[in-house]
Amino acid sequence: MNPFELQKERVLVFCDTPANQLDQAYLLLDGLDHFHVEKGPLPNSLLIRYSVEHYSLEGLEKALHKEGFCFEYGLLGQFKTHVDPLLRGCAIPQSENARAAHQEQFAGSLRESL
Repeated sequence: MNPFELQKERVLVFCDTPANQLDQAYLLLDGLDHFHVEKGPLPNSLLIRYSVEHYSLEGLEKALHKEGFCFEYGLLGQFKTHVDPLLRGCAIPQSENARAAHQEQFAGSLRESL
């Protein structure tokens, strides 16, 4: 599998309220391993980069929502409703393929050492 297919770049857009949630989300996400976060191109947004080997957009959004973060779903929300499920559907097989490739690589290394 092409390693570039595993790398994802997404924009998270947060609601105006509660106050300071963008900064709090930045600090929280910045502490994750194998994860990059920076101020996004839109107001109240963060640009995130991650590998589907480690994270999924759905999982990140669910975790942030569970922590009380609120996302803005205007036009972006319409996009997410219609197109994002297709993208997520692609991400699941990619992460499964990545895991299978790592398992095969591990098994190959193990066979070589025996």
